[in-house]
Amino acid sequence: MAKNKLLVIDDNAFIGKLMASRLTANGYDVIIATSGAEGLIKAEQEKPSAILLDFTMPDMDGVEVGMKLRSHEATKNIPIIMVTARNEHAIVVKAMESFNPEAYLTKPFNPEKLLEEVKRVLKND
Repeated sequence: MAKNKLLVIDDNAFIGKLMASRLTANGYDVIIATSGAEGLIKAEQEKPSAILLDFTMPDMDGVEVGMKLRSHEATKNIPIIMVTARNEHAIVVKAMESFNPEAYLTKPFNPEKLLEEVKRVLKND
């Protein structure tokens, strides 16, 4: 069985490596992008099974990245898990209305919850 490939888009290198470490230890192939622009390129090139997307990034926020991912034929059906330190209802609503991510996690995240959400969006129950 082929490994599921995941793309982590987060401008915080430590958080990206933390997520990648946990996911790799559980059998996933992980690619990291440290900006929205880099994430869009890697999503097109790598065709990941799912994307873990930070909300707050300097070049473009997660909503803008999510909208761009949904507007491109090659990436529009890739499940997106929004991962953010901003636990505000308005942020969740904005993301849901803009591009409808499959899941939403807040930082600091529980590693087991992270794995649970990835499995759920990949339908590997």
